[in-house]
Amino acid sequence: MLAPELIFQLWTAGYSITADGQYLDISPADDLSPEIVEQLKQRKAEILSLLKLEQQQDARLLTPVQS
Repeated sequence: MLAPELIFQLWTAGYSITADGQYLDISPADDLSPEIVEQLKQRKAEILSLLKLEQQQDARLLTPVQS
């Protein structure tokens, strides 16, 4: 499974997934299947990059425009 698909699967299943430095913050994390955990490990770098990019885009949308 590709990183965007994995992120989407977690979101649609009700999980929160964010980038916290070099860590993935997933909530609730205690009921993730071993298969999902393994995929997260394999795709961690790509997932972090995507989540950080999303956070940067969100920050730009919330930045007031000065006139």
